[in-house]
Amino acid sequence: ITPWLTNLGYQNCFISAAFVGLAASSVFLLMTWKGKSLREMYRVKYWQLVKKQIDMGMLHG
Repeated sequence: ITPWLTNLGYQNCFISAAFVGLAASSVFLLMTWKGKSLREMYRVKYWQLVKKQIDMGMLHG
């Protein structure tokens, strides 16, 4: 964060950091809103990946 602070100054550095935090936190809202439909949409692809990993011997458990 030091180069960020040095190049931007305190105000712009903390404004940028706030927006980065806001973007990261907004993923929660996205997953609350669209998570179920995304899981349903990628269900088959996920299980294909699991089968591929089992076939390669990468299963642990």
